[in-house]
Amino acid sequence: MKKLLVSTVILSLALGLHSCSEDFEVSAPYKDITVVYGLLNMRDTAHYVRIQKAFLDENKSAIDMAKEADSNFHNALEVRVKELSGAGVVDVIQLQRVDMNTEGYPKQPGAFFTSPNYAYKFKKLLNPSNKYRLVILNTNTGDLDSSEISIVDTNDIKVTWKPVFSFGRLVPTTSAKYQIFVNPTTDVRYLEGIVRFHWVDSNLNTGELRNDSTDYMFASKAPDGQAMEVLHTSLYTALKDAMQLPPANVVRLMDSVDMFIYGGGVDFYNYITTTQLQSGGLTADQVKPIYTNLKGGDVYGIFSSRNYAADYNIPIDDLTIDSLRLNAITAPLLIRGRSSK
Repeated sequence: MKKLLVSTVILSLALGLHSCSEDFEVSAPYKDITVVYGLLNMRDTAHYVRIQKAFLDENKSAIDMAKEADSNFHNALEVRVKELSGAGVVDVIQLQRVDMNTEGYPKQPGAFFTSPNYAYKFKKLLNPSNKYRLVILNTNTGDLDSSEISIVDTNDIKVTWKPVFSFGRLVPTTSAKYQIFVNPTTDVRYLEGIVRFHWVDSNLNTGELRNDSTDYMFASKAPDGQAMEVLHTSLYTALKDAMQLPPANVVRLMDSVDMFIYGGGVDFYNYITTTQLQSGGLTADQVKPIYTNLKGGDVYGIFSSRNYAADYNIPIDDLTIDSLRLNAITAPLLIRGRSSK
């Protein structure tokens, strides 16, 4: 499932700082900086925390170091999660280092190395009444980092689901919006809405049917009592970009949609708002702060929780399917009706 709050890649924290001062040292002697990313979800039975290191080295190219696994992972970490009830410790869980490639979460190709792809894993059903404290000990240096969070409950996200999915006949100049209303508790401080479109590629020559789908994040916001919404034209464009032109002799049959509303805790909200406010560049007059909820020395990152509400197999109404077939944005996709499956 594609998700933002859910993302399993390492945070791209702004560790490269800008300054106009001639006294600012762009490259410093080599120094380990720990970077942490973990979002716990009480729906999950397995939980992952990614712990890597950033680096500054005046003698090496950052591009070259990005390709070296040894430059990106600590080799001597003890990672634990303490479950707390009130002032007492209910459980102490030892996390195991695993390769995310073999766990089913391969790293996307790019400038950084793709293997190994380490994270720290534990398996436990989380209790939203308790708190969870991440504790990271570097046995080489003696550095101790930690963060304590509450868990977003499954019941914290209240959604008014619509019985059908409809954005009706498209008018190119319309400002009409698809809306969905969410009423979260105060524990939820950040929301993301995702719609998953399902369709079938039907080969007119062979009769072969191939199921396909795409996820589109249509909105992200802090809860404010207003609906989560997206322009109808954005939904059409998202489908056009995802489906692409069909192969020869293939037409598309729309099926249904799944809707997901993700809710993140206060720490994730603080991270998002802080990083969105950060700006700068060569003309910036000061270094902007980097948000972290990790306590320790040279450590940055986010350890928080998330959850979601979902509704599956929502039918797409006939008017919307007819519009997908005829309007200029999606007509090249050769949508010809509804799947019978």
